[in-house]
Amino acid sequence: MTPLPAASVFVEVRFWLLVALSVVLPVAIYAALLVRRAISRTTVVLFGLVLVLIAGLDVYLLQGLTKLARVTPSLADDAVFISELSIALYIFPVMFGGIGVNLVSHVLLRHLSEAEERFDREHPNACTTPPAGRWCTSTPAPRPNRPKARRATAAACAA
Repeated sequence: MTPLPAASVFVEVRFWLLVALSVVLPVAIYAALLVRRAISRTTVVLFGLVLVLIAGLDVYLLQGLTKLARVTPSLADDAVFISELSIALYIFPVMFGGIGVNLVSHVLLRHLSEAEERFDREHPNACTTPPAGRWCTSTPAPRPNRPKARRATAAACAA
């Protein structure tokens, strides 16, 4: 026997969970990011992943509440979850997911840039191999008896 639906979606626990996930938790995350003067990369990545998770949970809860609103007698449910206004409710998950992905992407790009710079410092004569053939990306350090630095030759790159 299936339980009877509530008179309104707005008294459901899922609705209040949606409100908490869509308003309270993201505001707390943003406040924590803005208040801290220094924050670790790990924390930024975790906040970004939490925002992506919130976006997924919001979509899941919105879908469930839309199905539930169809069977409740309340017209207010229909006006919010079944009408054209329901599309506006998806702005929150899109925004949170986008910001979360940007936070994670920012940390990854910074890490990769720093790793490339570290590699260039540690390997000044390093060569890369593009699909078209071999070529060197950096100039070798000038030798004391040569007045001008020269590009490494293909033979140096092949070694």
